[in-house]
Amino acid sequence: MRIEEYIQKNRRELDIDKPDEDYLWTGISLAMNGTKKRNNSVLWRSIAVASVILVLSISAIFLLNRSNKQQLIFVNIDPALANQEVQFKNQINTYSNLIKQASFNDNQLATGSSEIQYIDELIDHYSSDLKRNGPNPKLINSLMDLYRKKLMLLERMLNEIEKSNENEKRNINI
Repeated sequence: MRIEEYIQKNRRELDIDKPDEDYLWTGISLAMNGTKKRNNSVLWRSIAVASVILVLSISAIFLLNRSNKQQLIFVNIDPALANQEVQFKNQINTYSNLIKQASFNDNQLATGSSEIQYIDELIDHYSSDLKRNGPNPKLINSLMDLYRKKLMLLERMLNEIEKSNENEKRNINI
Protein backbone atom coordinates (compact mmCIF):
# COMPACT_ATOMS: atom_id res chain seq x y z
CA MET A 1 0.00 0.00 0.00
CA ARG A 2 1.30 3.38 -0.92
CA ILE A 3 1.47 6.22 1.56
CA GLU A 4 -1.03 8.37 -0.33
CA GLU A 5 -3.64 5.60 -0.26
CA TYR A 6 -3.00 5.04 3.46
CA ILE A 7 -3.52 8.74 4.20
CA GLN A 8 -6.75 8.92 2.20
CA LYS A 9 -8.19 5.82 3.91
CA ASN A 10 -7.18 6.87 7.42
CA ARG A 11 -7.68 10.61 7.10
CA ARG A 12 -10.35 10.89 9.76
CA GLU A 13 -8.23 9.06 12.27
CA LEU A 14 -5.14 11.14 11.46
CA ASP A 15 -6.85 14.56 11.62
CA ILE A 16 -7.99 14.26 15.23
CA ASP A 17 -5.74 17.04 16.60
CA LYS A 18 -6.16 20.59 15.38
CA PRO A 19 -3.04 22.79 15.36
CA ASP A 20 -2.84 25.83 17.65
CA GLU A 21 -2.65 28.55 15.02
CA ASP A 22 -1.91 31.35 17.48
CA TYR A 23 1.11 29.46 18.81
CA LEU A 24 2.39 28.77 15.27
CA TRP A 25 1.99 32.38 14.11
CA THR A 26 3.69 33.67 17.25
CA GLY A 27 6.69 31.41 16.55
CA ILE A 28 6.82 32.47 12.91
CA SER A 29 6.62 36.18 13.73
CA LEU A 30 9.32 35.86 16.41
CA ALA A 31 11.58 34.04 13.98
CA MET A 32 11.05 36.71 11.32
CA ASN A 33 11.60 39.62 13.71
CA GLY A 34 14.78 38.02 15.09
CA THR A 35 16.37 37.80 11.64
CA LYS A 36 15.47 41.42 10.88
CA LYS A 37 17.18 42.61 14.04
CA ARG A 38 20.23 40.55 13.23
CA ASN A 39 20.31 41.87 9.67
CA ASN A 40 19.94 45.45 10.92
CA SER A 41 22.80 45.05 13.40
CA VAL A 42 25.01 43.57 10.68
CA LEU A 43 24.07 46.45 8.42
CA TRP A 44 24.89 49.07 11.08
CA ARG A 45 28.17 47.37 11.90
CA SER A 46 29.11 47.34 8.22
CA ILE A 47 28.27 51.03 7.93
CA ALA A 48 30.37 51.80 11.02
CA VAL A 49 33.37 49.85 9.71
CA ALA A 50 33.09 51.54 6.30
CA SER A 51 32.91 54.95 8.01
CA VAL A 52 36.01 54.27 10.08
CA ILE A 53 37.93 53.10 7.00
CA LEU A 54 36.80 56.18 5.09
CA VAL A 55 37.86 58.57 7.88
CA LEU A 56 41.26 56.86 8.24
CA SER A 57 41.83 56.96 4.49
CA ILE A 58 40.97 60.65 4.24
CA SER A 59 43.21 61.42 7.22
CA ALA A 60 46.12 59.51 5.70
CA ILE A 61 45.71 61.25 2.35
CA PHE A 62 45.52 64.64 4.07
CA LEU A 63 48.67 63.98 6.10
CA LEU A 64 50.58 62.70 3.08
CA ASN A 65 49.60 65.71 0.98
CA ARG A 66 50.49 68.06 3.81
CA SER A 67 53.94 66.54 4.28
CA ASN A 68 54.59 66.63 0.53
CA LYS A 69 53.70 70.33 0.38
CA GLN A 70 56.06 71.08 3.25
CA GLN A 71 58.84 69.07 1.70
CA LEU A 72 58.83 70.73 -1.70
CA ILE A 73 59.09 74.46 -1.14
CA PHE A 74 61.15 75.08 -4.28
CA VAL A 75 59.18 72.91 -6.71
CA ASN A 76 57.38 75.85 -8.32
CA ILE A 77 60.50 78.00 -8.34
CA ASP A 78 63.25 75.78 -9.74
CA PRO A 79 63.36 71.97 -10.16
CA ALA A 80 67.12 71.91 -9.49
CA LEU A 81 66.57 73.69 -6.17
CA ALA A 82 63.73 71.30 -5.37
CA ASN A 83 66.05 68.32 -5.94
CA GLN A 84 68.71 69.88 -3.76
CA GLU A 85 66.13 70.54 -1.06
CA VAL A 86 64.96 66.91 -1.16
CA GLN A 87 68.58 65.76 -0.80
CA PHE A 88 69.10 68.08 2.15
CA LYS A 89 65.93 66.89 3.85
CA ASN A 90 66.75 63.22 3.28
CA GLN A 91 70.21 63.71 4.76
CA ILE A 92 68.74 65.66 7.69
CA ASN A 93 66.27 62.83 8.35
CA THR A 94 69.08 60.27 8.21
CA TYR A 95 71.24 62.23 10.67
CA SER A 96 68.27 62.86 12.95
CA ASN A 97 67.42 59.16 13.02
CA LEU A 98 71.03 58.29 13.83
CA ILE A 99 71.03 60.78 16.69
CA LYS A 100 67.74 59.41 18.04
CA GLN A 101 69.13 55.86 17.95
CA ALA A 102 72.37 56.79 19.69
CA SER A 103 72.51 56.59 23.45
CA PHE A 104 73.91 59.83 24.78
CA ASN A 105 73.49 62.39 27.50
CA ASP A 106 72.52 65.95 26.52
CA ASN A 107 75.21 67.27 28.85
CA GLN A 108 77.88 65.52 26.76
CA LEU A 109 77.11 67.64 23.70
CA ALA A 110 78.32 71.17 23.19
CA THR A 111 75.81 71.51 20.37
CA GLY A 112 72.29 71.17 21.69
CA SER A 113 68.86 70.68 20.31
CA SER A 114 68.00 74.33 20.98
CA GLU A 115 70.16 75.40 18.02
CA ILE A 116 68.43 72.85 15.79
CA GLN A 117 65.06 74.05 16.98
CA TYR A 118 66.02 77.67 16.26
CA ILE A 119 67.08 76.75 12.71
CA ASP A 120 63.80 74.87 12.21
CA GLU A 121 61.87 77.95 13.29
CA LEU A 122 63.85 80.10 10.85
CA ILE A 123 63.23 77.59 8.03
CA ASP A 124 59.49 77.67 8.76
CA HIS A 125 59.48 81.46 8.89
CA TYR A 126 61.45 81.85 5.64
CA SER A 127 59.32 79.20 3.92
CA SER A 128 56.12 81.01 4.81
CA ASP A 129 57.66 84.29 3.58
CA LEU A 130 58.63 82.60 0.34
CA LYS A 131 55.12 81.23 -0.14
CA ARG A 132 53.54 84.55 0.72
CA ASN A 133 55.82 86.87 -1.28
CA GLY A 134 56.94 84.64 -4.12
CA PRO A 135 60.48 83.79 -5.24
CA ASN A 136 63.13 86.06 -3.82
CA PRO A 137 66.80 85.18 -4.51
CA LYS A 138 67.97 86.36 -1.07
CA LEU A 139 65.30 84.32 0.67
CA ILE A 140 66.10 81.25 -1.42
CA ASN A 141 69.81 81.57 -0.64
CA SER A 142 69.03 82.02 3.05
CA LEU A 143 66.86 78.90 3.11
CA MET A 144 69.51 76.80 1.39
CA ASP A 145 72.09 78.17 3.82
CA LEU A 146 69.85 77.21 6.76
CA TYR A 147 69.60 73.65 5.43
CA ARG A 148 73.40 73.49 5.17
CA LYS A 149 73.81 74.85 8.71
CA LYS A 150 71.33 72.35 10.09
CA LEU A 151 73.23 69.54 8.39
CA MET A 152 76.52 70.82 9.85
CA LEU A 153 75.01 71.00 13.35
CA LEU A 154 73.59 67.48 13.09
CA GLU A 155 76.92 66.19 11.81
CA ARG A 156 78.70 67.94 14.68
CA MET A 157 76.28 66.34 17.15
CA LEU A 158 76.95 62.91 15.66
CA ASN A 159 80.72 63.48 15.92
CA GLU A 160 80.39 64.59 19.55
CA ILE A 161 78.31 61.52 20.37
CA GLU A 162 80.86 59.30 18.66
CA LYS A 163 83.77 60.91 20.53
CA SER A 164 82.03 60.63 23.89
CA ASN A 165 81.26 56.97 23.24
CA GLU A 166 84.91 56.33 22.31
CA ASN A 167 86.07 58.10 25.49
CA GLU A 168 83.73 55.98 27.58
CA LYS A 169 85.14 52.82 25.98
CA ARG A 170 88.70 53.98 26.69
CA ASN A 171 87.82 54.75 30.32
CA ILE A 172 86.27 51.34 30.73
CA ASN A 173 89.30 49.59 29.23
CA ILE A 174 91.73 51.42 31.55
